[in-house]
Amino acid sequence: MPLTRCIDQSHNTLVEFYEKLLENESSTLSSRAKDMLGLIVELDILFKNIAVYAFTSHANLQIVSGSYTHDQVGVSVSAYGYQVGYVIRYVMPQEDNPPWEDAMIVGEAKSLKLAVEMIVIAMLRSSLWKGNEKAEKFLLSHIKEQ
Repeated sequence: MPLTRCIDQSHNTLVEFYEKLLENESSTLSSRAKDMLGLIVELDILFKNIAVYAFTSHANLQIVSGSYTHDQVGVSVSAYGYQVGYVIRYVMPQEDNPPWEDAMIVGEAKSLKLAVEMIVIAMLRSSLWKGNEKAEKFLLSHIKEQ
């Protein structure tokens, strides 16, 4: 199953959302949309056998633990625009003893390939898919392949 837009934000697909942003007069926004479309293509291929949902907030992609926008965000992804690059964020789980509530891990990927790898690691380390055996097994196997 490809990366799917959350049920309560399903007026168009993730691809349609970013394609519409390509038409924006802001060259920065359209450049960010182009990079996000490339990322979604790769994530669609990667997640073809598991259900992963996301919603958009401005031009950012929010990957969630369930199928609704009010489910906990596991990973947040932003594209730079004008140059290939992404910022990937996730909230540290409580079992990792974060220094404060909702402390975040933030990383930058200078390539599409690295962004995909970092998203998989962030999904696994966020612990939001803990207990979803199919997703956990997939995420772990993907990391071991790298």
